[in-house]
Amino acid sequence: MNPHQPEIETIEASEAETTWTHVIQRVANGRGRIVIEQDGVPVVAIVPVEDLRWLAQREATAAAGGSGPARADDALLSTQAAFRDVPDPEIEIEIARGLTAVRERARNGQW
Repeated sequence: MNPHQPEIETIEASEAETTWTHVIQRVANGRGRIVIEQDGVPVVAIVPVEDLRWLAQREATAAAGGSGPARADDALLSTQAAFRDVPDPEIEIEIARGLTAVRERARNGQW
């Protein structure tokens, strides 16, 4: 979505009600996304308008069977999920090894 993803904060509905102006300002200024819970259950999220537009475009692309951002994001998200238990440094090392091997094959004309 954004290169800088705002912090996600979770608050109870009663707190949202008493701090509504703060909630709106925090989200509108791009400093956060807020999940509101009722009795500990997430029921709604307050997000910046840009995030909502991005989501709507992603849904439209997916509904149209497109191969745009929605499909690319899905591939990245599923790959990320498959490696969620692997530490980032280990992933970075493996990526570097893979790139080295691909570059070597390209230099040797093995494509």
